Amino acid sequence: MKKNIYAIVICLFIAACSPKTNPQIDSLTAQNLVLEKTTKINDLNLALEKTKLEITQLSKNAQNANSNAVSSANDASKATQQMNSNLGVEKAASKADNYAEDAADDTNKARKLNAKISKLNKEVASLQRKITKTQDDLNKLKPKVQFVPNNN
Repeated sequence: MKKNIYAIVICLFIAACSPKTNPQIDSLTAQNLVLEKTTKINDLNLALEKTKLEITQLSKNAQNANSNAVSSANDASKATQQMNSNLGVEKAASKADNYAEDAADDTNKARKLNAKISKLNKEVASLQRKITKTQDDLNKLKPKVQFVPNNN
């Protein structure tokens, strides 16, 4: 008799702990996942637009820096030519040296801005891949969700 009671208790315990499937719970879980994926897509799209805006600003700055670098290089070239025509004039050599330093600084600024733009372009590509992957996941989840019409 004791063995039968133990067997009944064990069977009841197993039945109580077994997973229960309820279609409403499954639908609500799927709806929750759809909302999470939609939120993630919105966040990624926002980050993508911010990054694109930053690229636009940096591109304008890089254009200015590139034109400044070209202008500084031309000035340095002219100063070097004047120095070569006036050998022994310390003022011309000093002027050529200053223009060369300015050209180097401007070129360095332009290089750094272009490197930032390149990095941001890689970030844009990464965000677009994440958006595509999340959208694919969302499209797979949507058939599992039963949307209830809004009765207003």
